[in-house]
Amino acid sequence: MYMKKIGKNKLYMVIGIIILILSIAGSAYAYYSASTSATISGTAGGGNLILKVEKLSTGATKDLIPLDNTTDMLTKAAKGYGNNTNSYDNTKSCIDKNGYTVCQVYKITITNNSGVAIVLNGGVSLRGDNTPNIECAVMNSSISVTNNSSCQGSSTLAKKYSLGVNSSKEYYILVYINNKEGIQTDSGNFTGIVTFTSSDGAELKARFEDDPALDTLTNLGLSVDTEHTPDFTTVSGNSGIKNNISDETLATGVGDNTNGIYKSEDDLGNSYYFRGNVTNNYVYFAKNWWQIIRINGDGTIRMIYTSNPNDSSANQYISRSSFNNNSNDNAYVGYMYGTAGSSTYNATHTNTNSSTIKTVIDTWYQNNLSSYSKYIADAIYCNDREVVQVNNVGGITLTGNGAGTNESAYAGPIRIYVDYAPTLKCKNKNDRFTTSSTLGNGALTNPIALITSDEVVMGGGAGIDVATMTYITNDNYYLYPVNGSYWYWTMTPFAYEDGRARVGFVYIDGSVNNFNVNTDLAVRPVVSLKSDAISGGVGTLNNPFYVNEKP
Repeated sequence: MYMKKIGKNKLYMVIGIIILILSIAGSAYAYYSASTSATISGTAGGGNLILKVEKLSTGATKDLIPLDNTTDMLTKAAKGYGNNTNSYDNTKSCIDKNGYTVCQVYKITITNNSGVAIVLNGGVSLRGDNTPNIECAVMNSSISVTNNSSCQGSSTLAKKYSLGVNSSKEYYILVYINNKEGIQTDSGNFTGIVTFTSSDGAELKARFEDDPALDTLTNLGLSVDTEHTPDFTTVSGNSGIKNNISDETLATGVGDNTNGIYKSEDDLGNSYYFRGNVTNNYVYFAKNWWQIIRINGDGTIRMIYTSNPNDSSANQYISRSSFNNNSNDNAYVGYMYGTAGSSTYNATHTNTNSSTIKTVIDTWYQNNLSSYSKYIADAIYCNDREVVQVNNVGGITLTGNGAGTNESAYAGPIRIYVDYAPTLKCKNKNDRFTTSSTLGNGALTNPIALITSDEVVMGGGAGIDVATMTYITNDNYYLYPVNGSYWYWTMTPFAYEDGRARVGFVYIDGSVNNFNVNTDLAVRPVVSLKSDAISGGVGTLNNPFYVNEKP
């Protein structure tokens, strides 16, 4: 679908701490999301106030698990297993003897930099979309809880407290999941807001959240670009070329000027993805070279196979393969698939048979990565087979149900080429390929798969503008096929049309396209590292991140 013919047989689709300064009067609000720290400055009650929220338990990077809310247990949790001193140790705090994260400790500082005292009430609110038992306790120090009453409320931190001239007041809170002594489905993620209100009703607010991905990013010495906003109607950077359907150049120097790390959401929380011509995402692992695509929502590190950047003759792929050897059924858009010729969607797309490309990748994993499995994390790899109805979009109408040989469209190309809204989320559990049946479908034997077309677009590529039938190429982003010398597969289904199943791929000009699944294209595996797997390095060409051994 949305294709352009070239020749007779060639088809492709043309396709740390941040300071915010603001005035606060009446009921004005200020928000800033942060895992490590947040600082909000403003005027309230006639004074100049600074509100800072800082995460202290930086070594506790996993999702929360339930904790008994006795004062003794909360104090032990705050200190962490193995800390037998009366001093705070951020490497042990909130980590139990099994290495699980049981809490998070935050330090809250309110400072009055004015010449007048200000009377304040202060408290905390918590929200967890899938964490109904999220709770917090007021601490009397960073390692001690003497009262297990909730810190949630408008005056749980301060009640008519007079903050003197040029003075500060510190508070500590411990956030945890209350153990209800039964089956709990809390996901472990939360968002909190600290609010201080002056006697004249003015409010100062700082928002913080549990963000394992940001923790990983910070631990790697990386930061988010907050000055630019990705625009998925175009490409990253500023060197894209816009063409019409006849390959006539309409504009050069096209792009949104993004080159950096940006925030989105995946199925596990916040995810931070690399976009554009980034040069700080190289990883040397298992005697191979990789580039980080993004930090997954659980803090693990998603990477795509690449060539040795110091060897111009090396391939960026492990081999060439068809996605599936057969293409005459909807089933064959699947990374795994059911029974061809079936009359129902479920029978067509049940995960029974491995695709041709999955077999290639699994064999490569066993030969090259299996001995490094202790560093590799399970992750969600999305083969999005959600069916959508397409009625005269770019001259194409596909209204099948995704079963058998019904001509059908899948959601990926609509997100990318019509709505310009790529996503890191995977709607259906059946399409979330994982080794764990808790995290996803549990259909994988090995925790490895492919990149999605959405990730390529978020990485800096683009496709067709269906309304104008124009497209933008980009040879200046990290997912561009080196030297424009090959095409490589994604795992995003596009359509079953004209008797052929079609899946996404990246074309030699850097655009996101689709092709018949029984075509041999390059294979670039994607794998995820555990959040603490990287031993050193800074991610550059000359000093890449590395796992256990340097290149």
